[in-house]
Formats: sequence, C-alpha cells, structure tokens
Amino acid sequence: RTSTDTRLWGAQAEQTAGIFHFVYNAQDAAAVQRVAPQVEAIWRTLHERLGLTIAPAETSLAIVIQGENVGVGPVRFDGDRLLLLSPKLTRAPVYEDEAQTLSRMIATALTRRAMDRFMQGRGFDPRWAVTYEAALSWLAEEVNPLLPRDPAQESGALRKRVARFGLPRLDDLLEKRTSGYIWWAGWA
Repeated sequence: RTSTDTRLWGAQAEQTAGIFHFVYNAQDAAAVQRVAPQVEAIWRTLHERLGLTIAPAETSLAIVIQGENVGVGPVRFDGDRLLLLSPKLTRAPVYEDEAQTLSRMIATALTRRAMDRFMQGRGFDPRWAVTYEAALSWLAEEVNPLLPRDPAQESGALRKRVARFGLPRLDDLLEKRTSGYIWWAGWA
C-alpha cells in the first residue's frame, strides 16, 4: 500500500472532538473542521434513539480520512478506526458540499455500527431487510444536523409501506418466533 501523496493532499493534521480523533490531510481540513464538532452529538443521539449506552471501553474512536481508496468502498471500519475516502473523491449528490458529504459518510457508518450493536443477540427476519435498510438510512439522515431537510429527496417506498402497513417498529425487524431465521451481520 502506498501512502497519500502529501504534495497533492497537503500535510497530515489531527483534531480531537470528544471521543473522536480525526486524522486528515490539508485538502480536507475545511470539511473536517465543520463536521468534527457535530460527530459526538450524532453518536450520542444514535445511542439515545436506540436505547443503547456508550460502552466505557470507547474512550476514543479514530476517523481517518484519506486521499486514496483504503478498501472496498469509500467507508470501512478497522476495529476502532473508521477509514474514509476523502469527500473530494467520493460520489455524492450535486447539492451537497464536501462537509455534508463527509458528515453523511460518518453518520451512515456510525448508524450502521449502532444498529449492529442494537441487533446483537436478536434474530432478524430477512423479509424486512429493505425496511431495515430504509430505517437505517432515515436514522442516519435524521441525526445529522448538517444535512438539509428536503422531503423531495426522500424515497417514496417507505412512505407507501407506512401508508399500507403502518409505521414499522424495530421489533418488526427482529426474528419472529416461528420464522426460524437468525440474524446475520451481512445484512447490515
């Protein structure tokens, strides 16, 4: 693996905000400085909404933003390090600025991690996978204060399902006693 070219990306910098420690290059400094103060609030809100407590062992989580692809896709956890592709290189909606793109990647990754914790020890009915993913996407956007609230950008699929069947509950995503399915982390 090669390191990020500092001639192109600038010097590496670090910043700590609560339990999160950011490592990034000068090209991403403006986006990180705008996003960093919001990340711990996003993490705490996720835990509150899911009824989870923040583990005492989580004294620090690193968010590493690199100017190179570090694995499959633009986002990957490596233990307690979240590895992200720079928002300058990530596919993003045209209406988002780099800070919003970075905040979306971080909020989505943290939401998936919190939902994985919520689902530990619970079964999962794969028939609810689409609804689970929609709920996960909604929650990631709902807890992110940097994203504009635009109902025109929301998917109509969840709205149609709610109109037909009512609001899904997280309990609906859990295994039904007669289903025989078990939770598989690959769904998340």
